[in-house]
Amino acid sequence: MITPHAKLRTLAVVVAGLLPIAANAITLPVAGDTFTDTSAKAKGALPAIVLKGTNKGLVKFDLSQLPASLTADQIEKATLYVFVNKLGKDAAPKVDVTQLNGASKWQEATANKDTALAGTLITNVSLAGKLKQYVPVDVTTAVQSWLDAPADNNGLLLALSGGSKTTLVQLDSKEGASTSQPAFLEIALSGVAGLPGATGAAGAQGATGATGPTGANGMMGLPGATGLNGLPGIDGATGATGAKGATGATGATGATGATGTFETFQYKVGGTGPAGGIIFYVDHFHQHADFDYLEAAPVDLTLTAGQTGSSGPWCDAGDTGATGAVFDPTGWSTQEVGSGEINSLAIDANAACPTASAAGTALSYTYGGKTDWFLPSEGELVLMIENLRNAGMGDVTDSDYWSSSEWDAVNGLDVNGFTGVAGSAVKNSTFYARAIRKF
Repeated sequence: MITPHAKLRTLAVVVAGLLPIAANAITLPVAGDTFTDTSAKAKGALPAIVLKGTNKGLVKFDLSQLPASLTADQIEKATLYVFVNKLGKDAAPKVDVTQLNGASKWQEATANKDTALAGTLITNVSLAGKLKQYVPVDVTTAVQSWLDAPADNNGLLLALSGGSKTTLVQLDSKEGASTSQPAFLEIALSGVAGLPGATGAAGAQGATGATGPTGANGMMGLPGATGLNGLPGIDGATGATGAKGATGATGATGATGATGTFETFQYKVGGTGPAGGIIFYVDHFHQHADFDYLEAAPVDLTLTAGQTGSSGPWCDAGDTGATGAVFDPTGWSTQEVGSGEINSLAIDANAACPTASAAGTALSYTYGGKTDWFLPSEGELVLMIENLRNAGMGDVTDSDYWSSSEWDAVNGLDVNGFTGVAGSAVKNSTFYARAIRKF
């Protein structure tokens, strides 16, 4: 059994304190951050801003915390800081930073592929050699324009500048509360007094003064009020019970209550999904913010042309097998339902993993006009095998299937297609694999 364990990380506020912040400067936390991809699902609850393909990252700051008298010409410099958590196989990606125009309204909880976004390119930033550190971006002109026209403050848009299929940039968002370094904005002021400092602690209480002289006797007081009435006497004994009265008439029937409602779902387990695959999970209780269904491809993955069936290794740097841990920490967070996509991206971003790994093959899979497939986590794979085999669907074999979850630096986690029992195996073992997608 895997025991989850926590790893302490430096919070964004602490890291920001280690950066060279000007003496006469104000630091603002990010007010909203998310990203959009090709789906209609909002991504604001996820712990990262994932830039790959045509994804668009969004960040926004609340400038109402600045002094009310501050003007644009008093902003000496405004710098956006974003933390680069992961990079793909392209180790020197570039990111375009765009100031959104006044019509590009968005909210963290609802932004998706249908949100209209447009603006003016501010700069292009190279992330070469910037992994696991904050990267500064000069956004002075944007902040100055927002002070002149506060209603046009719709934040900034981040997107890959060119790149290839393997180009991936993962920035930390504010939703990863205990392990994340979210974006923040540093504003250096010119000729403006800083914000008031915190109120100092109260001083110690002074010593008690000397007792004053005894005063003269006062005048005789008025007569006191009449005293209170005495307590009531003890209650007498209870009288005998009277005869039982006649039964009253039956009351009128109450009004009929309102008809109850229940939620219906468009798809059900065993049905055909939008990509032509098989629905094997429905989130009836809305436990996941970014999807309602999981859909499995109807056939196993193919590693190379003419080879059908076994997909290949979990992750293999050669004949040695072990490549070192991909996830940190390992544990249930990489095995639960909903973690398969993030796992697959992390495996594919590891330079030691071949393109033909199970996760890499799943990420590049296209079926039914959909390209958002990935390798399922252990929890997702157990559900898929159990529900497909019970329904006699999907042609699941009796062999082992790779999941995107990791046991340790040497072993990945797999699930047997006949028994549905999870196990572990050396990462260069050759097993079957099946791609899934969420929507």
